[in-house]
Amino acid sequence: MENWIPAISALVGSIVGGLISFLTTYSLKSKEWKNERLKREIEKRENLYSAFISEIGRLVLLSIDRKTNQVSEFSNAYNLLMQIRLIASEEVTTTANGLVQKATRSHLEKEKKGAPDRIEDPNESENHKFIRACRRDLEELKKRG
Repeated sequence: MENWIPAISALVGSIVGGLISFLTTYSLKSKEWKNERLKREIEKRENLYSAFISEIGRLVLLSIDRKTNQVSEFSNAYNLLMQIRLIASEEVTTTANGLVQKATRSHLEKEKKGAPDRIEDPNESENHKFIRACRRDLEELKKRG
């Protein structure tokens, strides 16, 4: 019987050592995967928010140059807005809606105003609200990591 004690001890030691090694590796890989997923989500949102701001800027500048009643001009902005609604916080979604409404209103104005004396973004306050909301949203995502 004494011959079995070292064998059983070695077997139990191997099992415990293997289990600890497995759990450590799993824990590290799990954190690595979570961080990578978070990084991709942040990049995805940054790209989406940037594309949205660019598209709204294009529409506003277009309204200074010429008015359009073609719905197709707004399709990209609307598609980006739908993507924002799908993944973003309520604050980002609300401010994005405000930007789309402002861009739409700028095309509905009856008379063409022409370019202003100095180039100024007619959406400045709405843009800044949206940018601040996006920054808060991205910071909140980073805190999760």
